[in-house]
Amino acid sequence: MTTARAERLPKTQPTSPERRGFCPTLARPMQTGDGLLARLRPIDNVLTLPQVRALAGAAAQFGNGILEITARGSLQVRGLKPATVAPFESAVLATGVAISTGVGIETPPLAGSDPEELVDVRPLAEELRQRIAEHLPPLVLAPKLAITIDGGGRFHLGDVAADVKVTARRDGEQVRFLLAVSGVSGGAKNAAAGHRGVATRAVA
Repeated sequence: MTTARAERLPKTQPTSPERRGFCPTLARPMQTGDGLLARLRPIDNVLTLPQVRALAGAAAQFGNGILEITARGSLQVRGLKPATVAPFESAVLATGVAISTGVGIETPPLAGSDPEELVDVRPLAEELRQRIAEHLPPLVLAPKLAITIDGGGRFHLGDVAADVKVTARRDGEQVRFLLAVSGVSGGAKNAAAGHRGVATRAVA
């Protein structure tokens, strides 16, 4: 009986990047039911109002006119066509938005301007992006690998789940960084602690 049922099942097709684990990008959009979907992640969540207006204008001109924010903090535009992918990319790049093209590294939304934060973690995030990009041999990472770097403050990332979490902690007069893996604060497994250099080396 088991053999007969197995013969009636359709053959499994090889898993392609588009079917599982595929993250659409600005240059490599994904086909959906309402056209092509392009996604971009501004570095450190920084956008000026003129940039937002320009992005919305590009979405209206080349897509369906809606600029969406994903659950992971990226921006995406639907309704693109094969002929509008390149001009949409050019329009987005012309806005001057700094776009992350590597591993997703999240920093708090008010990093650098939050009076309650222990440290501005944006330079640390940039250092880690650079370290990962220049790693030899090149690192082969999952498309949806998530890293958070939290300097504390009013809008911290303690409740944001991530594969790797780096959190600033007060240690007397100094600030040290706690490295944890797999989960949210309180449930993630602590792996290392130390100064900034120790944190970036440990993550890499």
